[in-house]
Amino acid sequence: MKQIPKKINVAGIDWIIKQDKKEYGSSFTFKNHTIILGANYKKVDDVIEALIHEISEIIHLTLNTRYTDTANDSYFFIMNHAQF
Repeated sequence: MKQIPKKINVAGIDWIIKQDKKEYGSSFTFKNHTIILGANYKKVDDVIEALIHEISEIIHLTLNTRYTDTANDSYFFIMNHAQF
């Protein structure tokens, strides 16, 4: 599989990218500026899609356009074109 970068800058913050064979799916930790990519991806395109998903969510969190929907245990995102 093609090498994924070890670090990426998102909104002026350096993020460490780790691949963890014990994890399923992907996630990020804002406190440590770490993106975790699990081992369940079989194709490079799947890894890239997961990384883009996490980067998008990081951007929304940074812009304060990510909101928690506690009733459904999920997030929703609201923004206009100028904010993004």
